[in-house]
Amino acid sequence: MLILPCYSSLALDQTEVLLQPLIALHPPFELKITQVETIDGRFLRQHQHVALALDQQGIWLIAHGMKMQADWTAEIARLKRATVKNELLARACQLKGASAGETSSHTILDATAGLGHDGLILAHLGAQVTLLERHPVLWLLLHQELERARCDPY
Repeated sequence: MLILPCYSSLALDQTEVLLQPLIALHPPFELKITQVETIDGRFLRQHQHVALALDQQGIWLIAHGMKMQADWTAEIARLKRATVKNELLARACQLKGASAGETSSHTILDATAGLGHDGLILAHLGAQVTLLERHPVLWLLLHQELERARCDPY
C-alpha cells in the first residue's frame, strides 16, 4: 500500500513514475493508493501495517509505528572522520593504504545492502563497492537515495 498525504503536491501519475523501478521489478505489483491528511506520530501509532509513504522528501517505509528513509546526508559527519584505522568495517574488509577520497584496489560486494550505509563508508574510503539488495522495498529506498546522492556535491 502507498500512503500519500493530501497536502502532497505529487499527482498520482507522478507517483507511478517514481515507483516505476519497483513496478518493473515485480510486474504483478498492484498499487493501492490511500490519501491521508497528515503522516505524523499519531497516524503512525494508529496504523501499524507496513506501507510506503510518498511526500516532498521522497519515499518512506512505514512499519511498526516508525517512518524510515535511507538518509546518507546524516552520515556526512561520520564520513569526515572516517579512516581505515578507526572504521571497524574497513579493518574487517582489510582496506589498506587508501584514505578518504582515494581509490583502492579493493572490490567489495555488499550482498545485504539494506539502506547502503556500510557501502557508503567503504566507497568513501576508496573501495569499489557493489550493493545488492533482494527486498524490493529496501531496494527502492536505496535506489532513491543513490539518485539523490548523485546530485549532492559531497
